[in-house]
Amino acid sequence: MRSAALLLLPLALVGSMRSPLQRKAFQAAPRLQEDQELGRVLAPREPQALGEPRCNTVVVAGASGYIGRFVVRELVQQGYKTVALVRDPASVASPEDFAGAELLQVDVCNEAELGEAIRGIEGGVQGAVSCLASRSGDRTESYAVDYQATLDFVDLVRDAGASHFVLLSAICVRKPLLH
Repeated sequence: MRSAALLLLPLALVGSMRSPLQRKAFQAAPRLQEDQELGRVLAPREPQALGEPRCNTVVVAGASGYIGRFVVRELVQQGYKTVALVRDPASVASPEDFAGAELLQVDVCNEAELGEAIRGIEGGVQGAVSCLASRSGDRTESYAVDYQATLDFVDLVRDAGASHFVLLSAICVRKPLLH
């Protein structure tokens, strides 16, 4: 099977997203103004290349999902130290998909638990990939997972030192209408 290259984008580039959800969730470009809605100030950060994969840790949220499994496999294959965030390691359908990655059990909708897990990663975090997606397409769950958990993830990995972030989104692919 041919594998695709995974490109980690500097957080500064993520700020160029155009949809309202993307703008709200990923105003990650360097800025000094206060975000009125979120009530915080983010300091500017110069984008940097990740460099040698083996020297960098990439965290994958939503790692046990359909897309997340392939992302984890590709990052490991490229030589990145990969940390896969999963709800329940025992329920991982294909453990071979996670060979070479560290599995961390975490509830991504619990900001405190997510923060503790990310801060506990030895050597810090240089990159992050979000493959988070609500399971049901329900409006409440979509907000909690697709928006809030992703926003918390971005903030926490940035605080942990990440300079690169990738959002892989497939919101409402299975249920195209929010209920």
